[in-house]
Amino acid sequence: MKLINSLFIILIILLLFYTKPYKYNDWKIYQNKWKISKIKILKKEIYNTDNNTLKKNLLKKLEKIKKYKIKLRSIYVKKWKREEFCITCHIGIKSISSSHPNEIFGCVICHGGDPLAITVKDAHKGLIGKENPADLKYAEKSCGQIAPDGTKCHPDIVKRVKTSLMYSMIGVITSLRYQWHAQNDKKPHFATHDISDLYGNRYLEIKNKHFADRYFRKMCAMCHIGVKNPFSTSNHSSGCGACHVIYENNSHYKGEDPTINKSEHGHPPFHTLTANIPTSQCVKCHNRSSRYGLSYEGQAENDFYPVPLHNGEFSKNYLLGNRYFYQFQSDIHFKNGMDCIDCHTSKGIMGDGKIYSRMFEQTKVKCEDCHGTYNSKPKIYEIKYLDDPLLEISLYNLKLGDKIVKTTKDDFLWNIKFDGKDYVLTTKNSNKRLKIKLIYKDKNHKPNLCNKKLECYSCHFSWTTLCYGCHVGYNSKLSQRDALSGKKTKGYWYERRTFTRYSDMVLIKNQENKYSPAQFCQSQVTIPELNIYNKVFIHKDNTTSYVVVPVQPHTITKESKRCGDCHNNSMAVGLGKGSLKFTDNGSISFIHIYSSKKSHLNVNFPMESIVSSDGKIQYQSVSDDRFKVLKRKEILKILKVGKCTFCHTKYSDKFFKYYKEKRPCPFNKQNY
Repeated sequence: MKLINSLFIILIILLLFYTKPYKYNDWKIYQNKWKISKIKILKKEIYNTDNNTLKKNLLKKLEKIKKYKIKLRSIYVKKWKREEFCITCHIGIKSISSSHPNEIFGCVICHGGDPLAITVKDAHKGLIGKENPADLKYAEKSCGQIAPDGTKCHPDIVKRVKTSLMYSMIGVITSLRYQWHAQNDKKPHFATHDISDLYGNRYLEIKNKHFADRYFRKMCAMCHIGVKNPFSTSNHSSGCGACHVIYENNSHYKGEDPTINKSEHGHPPFHTLTANIPTSQCVKCHNRSSRYGLSYEGQAENDFYPVPLHNGEFSKNYLLGNRYFYQFQSDIHFKNGMDCIDCHTSKGIMGDGKIYSRMFEQTKVKCEDCHGTYNSKPKIYEIKYLDDPLLEISLYNLKLGDKIVKTTKDDFLWNIKFDGKDYVLTTKNSNKRLKIKLIYKDKNHKPNLCNKKLECYSCHFSWTTLCYGCHVGYNSKLSQRDALSGKKTKGYWYERRTFTRYSDMVLIKNQENKYSPAQFCQSQVTIPELNIYNKVFIHKDNTTSYVVVPVQPHTITKESKRCGDCHNNSMAVGLGKGSLKFTDNGSISFIHIYSSKKSHLNVNFPMESIVSSDGKIQYQSVSDDRFKVLKRKEILKILKVGKCTFCHTKYSDKFFKYYKEKRPCPFNKQNY
């Protein structure tokens, strides 16, 4: 009996011992999974090809994979003088980029963990940021670290990004909180996280004290680069990876790493990092609000239904989020092969270390920086010394003597070089060379009464999107993910809109006191629990929470707007659409086409109206006091010139240089 008991105990011990290989040798399972997957893929490729040479090569690869023996695998990282066994499990993974090859840097320098461990549990001890070390909560230990040999990685960039608008979203938060009466002023107080800069600016993380805060955290913050968003129109990674790791619409992994579930949302297609960021990645976030990304590519979103554009069938022009679009004229820069990063600089995108509250403050480039003005050519910066910081980064591909463009905000467009005769832009992704058209001494751009008060894009945009009536609703019974905490909590927000248009033109004055195209943001809030139904907030100055803001439409065209597009357009000056007539006393008579009341909207003015027809009442507010809507005197002056534009159609016409309001017209004997 004792012998039987002893044998039973030994059997139990053996069973326990042999059940642990799954735990301690789980790398074998991953390698076998990789092997089976490779065989399956190769067989499919062999079956689908008719090319005998290709088929022969594929068969050789197949035989090689079949003979592959499951074994421990490692790389020796000479730079750090250590062996790393990460690829034992992550066998099919590729180098993350040509500038960060595995054989030079290894894995642990960025990801952390134990390089000598061969179990998942042990290998992942000390892992930085789970699967994403580039998340801004951990980036100082990865992307921003000082390497073992004393080399600085990207510490300055990580610090800059943490103060950038893409991380702080201060402008969005400030405008939203003011418009929904969560705060009494338009000054910034909160950000997505507690942040501060070297200039003494400090902002606190937005909490859940007001329903505006909760709306931001569950809706607006989905595009915030501090959080990973595996779903919807803005699916992206977090931190540095939000831009530098390319995502596809379904956010599924396509690579060979057997440890990643290919049916799971929230992964890039491949384990790659790139500085050559395509426009499609920017559009992941910039497809809402002012919709710059969509407009740049010529996509005009419509009213939430598939428009029959293709032979009577529903449109195939589909956007994530159950949205559809018309395909219009794209921006001339996009048409010529330029991506967003060809204009927008590193500091303009990732910040310069200072905290800003508006995008126009952080953006470092203007039209004039590349195309010059009538009186001046673009500014030049010559690289004269070997210790010039611009020579330190090989990506710039610069050398001594190179002359590059310096922007009006003291940043550099290093991809634009002056060769002594021409300014030539080389696109960063495709290396396409584009000669830049200058307007220096061009007669069509000679300063006159009109164009010196306009932004370049006020005349040179082809169309813009106007979104009317954003209906924001709240359901307390459903749950939704809080983007900042990452947790799903009670309370669900949703958005609907009245309609979207793409042909209307509206002008207001921007921060530089120049006439600029504008867009609307017209929120009406419904929160039954607070007895709020289609609420439009009224501010102390009697303006509403319907907001109008200046924008750069990103639909630039070589052709210019016609004079009458502004001067004969009641919509352009902020009155809205309707019948416009001049009275005998020089004033205007205006009858609106659209009635908000008849559409059961909770405002007593047409949705497209910024000011009253006499110019005395401002209906819609602005998000920054540096923005100004047109006053009565300006409206009258602009519209009166409209009568002259039927004859005087060109900017070069001397009429615009010598225009005087009370000079009689020799043609119809009336005053201008």
